[in-house]
Amino acid sequence: CIEAVLGWAISAEGFINLAWQTCPHTKQIDERDYKSTISKIKYLCKVNDINYGSLSWRDSLSQLFELRNSLVHFKVPITYVGFSFAPKYQQDFSDTNMLRYQKSVISLINDLGKKLNMDVSFTSGNYELFYYDE
Repeated sequence: CIEAVLGWAISAEGFINLAWQTCPHTKQIDERDYKSTISKIKYLCKVNDINYGSLSWRDSLSQLFELRNSLVHFKVPITYVGFSFAPKYQQDFSDTNMLRYQKSVISLINDLGKKLNMDVSFTSGNYELFYYDE
């Protein structure tokens, strides 16, 4: 679960950074001036006439980044007892929440990517496999 949460957050952050560089309204703005990925998403939505408040996935995406931050920055110790995490992480890593986090990242990429005319076909598995060979 930890690896999935970190992977989804990295994917969302990487996509937003790419979208920032693609969007004509933001590509001249230094994205590092925005402290969080969520603040960048809000700004991208604003300049592209997307009502951030009406997006069904925004709360799940915010929760994903809150969980990611708590795991990465270790502000609250993670307690391991027997075969389970402390109750907070049992809730955060529930099947329901894990599916919501995953769907929120896919929805973010699809919704914002389509608005910015970015190719987001990879979210449905439509991509060409490649590898590097020396």
